[in-house]
Amino acid sequence: MSAAYNHASISHPDDDQLGWREFVRHMAAGIAQIDVASGGYVIGITGEWGHGKTSLINLILLQLRHLEMADRSTVGVYYGDPCNSLTTLELDELARSYSRVESLVEEFDSNGYRLDYTSRGWLEKKFSEVLGDDKTAEKVYRYFRLLRYCETNPKNLIVRFSPWLITNKADLATALLSEIERASAGVADSLVTESLRNYRRRLIELGSLTGAVIDSAGGLGLGAFAAGGMKLFLEESDVGRSSFETFLCFAASHTFENYCCSR
Repeated sequence: MSAAYNHASISHPDDDQLGWREFVRHMAAGIAQIDVASGGYVIGITGEWGHGKTSLINLILLQLRHLEMADRSTVGVYYGDPCNSLTTLELDELARSYSRVESLVEEFDSNGYRLDYTSRGWLEKKFSEVLGDDKTAEKVYRYFRLLRYCETNPKNLIVRFSPWLITNKADLATALLSEIERASAGVADSLVTESLRNYRRRLIELGSLTGAVIDSAGGLGLGAFAAGGMKLFLEESDVGRSSFETFLCFAASHTFENYCCSR
């Protein structure tokens, strides 16, 4: 009898059975330190369908988020925050517990609860009812508030983009910018989002752009973006239709230090 394999992607280090943890930590640290003020970088992840490309990307993106959260753990993000330093390993452990209450958070969000302004004691109690432990609930509450803070005040903006049904390069560039514009609304500088919008409009107006023109995006206005100090990571979400995924780090002069795209 042949063995059964689960091809579903993973998103937490505890589920890693291929020993990627150290590679993920080094890769995320390397990406976080990239200086792309005057150039761009492409990091390719290749492999056949089911070899774990999406899982690897998920783990790298989680590690990048945890690096950001660790950096901000000593800065109070809510009243009563102990502000003690958290390591990425500690955040990895808390992420597992947070996954148990994540659906509850999503339910509250969908019902219009403003959790950033909700009583800490009330939300910790709700977490405790799921986790069965007040101490763990307190730690998970802090993880939640750090995560929410980094999502609404990001250094790293993560966007998922599926390009597979788009064959025209101009349409692809327009769709890509639309996704970046949507994701950056409310978290990026208004001048950044306005520049994205204007650039996208120019692509629509010049719908017959050649690939060479699109590839030289800096000449069409990306270089005019305002300084944002944000890194943008794009990750393709429709996996299984290509044998490779790629992180693309692209410098847009003074705006996003880089962006990562997998396709």
